[in-house]
Amino acid sequence: MAVVPRSLTDTWTIGDVAIPSRIVLAPMAGVSVQAFRRQGRRFGAGLVCSEMVSASGIQHENRRTLGYLRVARDERPLAIDAKFPLEAITAYREAQTEEARRPALARLKQDINKHVNDISERYLVPGETQDIALMFVPSESVYADLHEVCDDVLQKAFRARVILVSPSLLMLAIQVVQAIVRDAQMRDAAEKIQVEVGKLVEDVGRLRDRAVKLQTHFAQASEDVGQVLISAEKVSKRGGRIQSLELEEDAPAVKDAGKGAPTLQLKLGGRD
Repeated sequence: MAVVPRSLTDTWTIGDVAIPSRIVLAPMAGVSVQAFRRQGRRFGAGLVCSEMVSASGIQHENRRTLGYLRVARDERPLAIDAKFPLEAITAYREAQTEEARRPALARLKQDINKHVNDISERYLVPGETQDIALMFVPSESVYADLHEVCDDVLQKAFRARVILVSPSLLMLAIQVVQAIVRDAQMRDAAEKIQVEVGKLVEDVGRLRDRAVKLQTHFAQASEDVGQVLISAEKVSKRGGRIQSLELEEDAPAVKDAGKGAPTLQLKLGGRD
């Protein structure tokens, strides 16, 4: 099934409850206390979860268990994580005989199957969630015991697209999911960068065309200036020739003026 990419700020719903963002604070024993949950909401979590609460403790009205259910007004909506209690696995471990171990094992398998079915039917929503859900087992030793005595149940859970994980495997799964999200973000960023680079190349092409046109204008202007200088040089030479011609016409006129003038003779003391 194709996964529809969505923003972490998109709203979603569980039944008729609207969740303001897709950031969910996971349930963590000893960590998801009220102060921690309120800080999670403050920094953008759309849904916060309580600590892992024992359904048996709620049934028997255990004061400490009920204390985990206290909810402040600014925490809502709040998910109460009430997974299978440890009574079944504890009873199986404490059974001394095969007769006592068989009913404890049957109860343990029944609890696991119930929660696997709940997760598969309620939490895996086509088009809204991923194809696989993780079921957290809050103990490495319990996880090892389940693999030892409940392998058939774990295979059934896998076919229902629910994978049981221990604390260490959960951290590994989170790191893998984070790597996948980062890779998807990088692919989205790469596509955006490619689009912007394409636009940049187009801008550079337009800039080159305009620079070529400007170069053509500069070349034409330079040619025009050269023609103007040539014309100015020609005008200067013509002016020089005209000036020289006037001087040549003035020189004969002076000589001719001496030929036609009357001669004046003076006699002083008998001499001409």
